[in-house]
Amino acid sequence: MALEIVKTSLGSIRGELQQGKYDGNVLFKKVPYAKPPIGTLRFCDAKPMEPWEGIYDSTAYAAVPYQHFCDAAPWFRDFYFGEWPAMSEDCLYLSVTTGASDPSEKRPVYVL
Repeated sequence: MALEIVKTSLGSIRGELQQGKYDGNVLFKKVPYAKPPIGTLRFCDAKPMEPWEGIYDSTAYAAVPYQHFCDAAPWFRDFYFGEWPAMSEDCLYLSVTTGASDPSEKRPVYVL
């Protein structure tokens, strides 16, 4: 059985169990890795996230940065099969997919 909720150093996070071609995998669509660079943090180095209580819902995509979309990059459509995501300066998130069924299971990692 796939891990739909995992514990991280900041708290627990919920992903979305995939169906069909990707059955058995869980997609965490919005994993925060730093505080949002908004307000007084704008144009500053990334600041660490603070731990949260409860289970963080990571079943919807986060906003993408404003500079992500431009006419010079039509291949962006390859990453979004539905509506274009919202744009925001609050965009320091990762998407992570895993087929692990146990927290101690070692898996390869691919970063693009």
